[in-house]
Amino acid sequence: MNEEKPYFQTPILYNAHRGISSRYPENTLVSFQAAADAGADVIETDARLTKDGVIVLHHDDSLLSTAGEERFVTKSTLGELSDLDFGYSFSADGGKTHPFRGKGIKILTLEEALVSFPASKFNIDLKDS
Repeated sequence: MNEEKPYFQTPILYNAHRGISSRYPENTLVSFQAAADAGADVIETDARLTKDGVIVLHHDDSLLSTAGEERFVTKSTLGELSDLDFGYSFSADGGKTHPFRGKGIKILTLEEALVSFPASKFNIDLKDS
């Protein structure tokens, strides 16, 4: 154990990749809440910078796989991204159903995640484009 780095004092047994992204839209509040409720030791996520300089949690620069939009995080403002449905593209059954469409799932900022889950540890993959 390293007393100088308390983050590493507890072994990581359960690393939740983008939250519980197999059952919930990745990198969203609902996915992170499910991970926290399941006892995840660490929530892995991806961070990107919006056009107006806000850090948001999103894996791809393209919004197609999450919000069904052919545009990019880095070319959008937080306001523009906040208008999109980040549950739109999620399907756990190969596209037969989309249970999170229209449920109000929004893009998550890094600040919102850290405030919402103060007891959680995060592994943040910084993306540059």
